[in-house]
Amino acid sequence: MKISKQFRFEASHQIQNHLGKCANLHGHSWILTVTVEGPLFLETGMVMDFFDIKSCVQPLVNFLDHSHLGSGIHNMSHVAPSQHLITMGIPDLPTSENLLWWLADQLSHSQPKFTWSCLELCETCTSSAQLTHSEWAERREATHGQAEERQEDGEEGNAQEAQQEEVTLAPPARRAPQSSSTLEITDDDIPF
Repeated sequence: MKISKQFRFEASHQIQNHLGKCANLHGHSWILTVTVEGPLFLETGMVMDFFDIKSCVQPLVNFLDHSHLGSGIHNMSHVAPSQHLITMGIPDLPTSENLLWWLADQLSHSQPKFTWSCLELCETCTSSAQLTHSEWAERREATHGQAEERQEDGEEGNAQEAQQEEVTLAPPARRAPQSSSTLEITDDDIPF
């Protein structure tokens, strides 16, 4: 079963070396949709508590809200010191696609026990990008493997990781109970 929660933030960006209007500085009311897929737990009747999704994602949304994306401009005044974010590395080319990769990296780094299945980022009401967890994991595996090869060859590891600055993120207040008893609902179970 899939559940989703939406988050909204306001942020500006400018796409350098782009021939269209987006080369100019402008802003959007971005909408991030986080989808979680899993079994329905009998004890709670939930896949995951929406509060727990919010606890994992909201610090990132707070970090991005009312900021300028890209160009190394990062205002940390609204991020609580107890949060854990990789504050460096917001893409200098802040397209929806690149921002999704960055968000996926942030969620996986700051909340390793939180597994999302799909992220969707809408920059306008008619334009969006989606990234599945499997696409992200496949790219991460390929990138991680290349970094290990470079280290084995005596070259420096991933320079981006070495330059990242960290701040600590409070863990979610509640977690969905772990249980092996799940409820599977098929089309045969739904009366028509």
